[in-house]
Amino acid sequence: MHHHSFSKSDWPFSCPENMCCITTKQVLDKGFPILAVLHDEEGTWQVLCDTTEDPDDGKVICLGCLFEKFSLIGQFADLKPGYEACRKSEAEEWLIEKTEYD
Repeated sequence: MHHHSFSKSDWPFSCPENMCCITTKQVLDKGFPILAVLHDEEGTWQVLCDTTEDPDDGKVICLGCLFEKFSLIGQFADLKPGYEACRKSEAEEWLIEKTEYD
């Protein structure tokens, strides 16, 4: 277990801070904008840039560390499992909808 710089009272999610989250190296390392936040049916969180589907670009990080770096994801703490928030660019409004998997 490691620590984060935000206070416990600032943690907006109902899951533990050390919950695994999937993101991309483009978001984490290159500063690409977050364009999709998914909370899948199993409870896993994905925070994506929607610029890649290459598995080699995937990164696993704890949700607390991602929140620490990108606090904007806290606005989706109440996103129900099976839903996603997405937008086409940083200038667009977020659209929240039920995810559809093939």
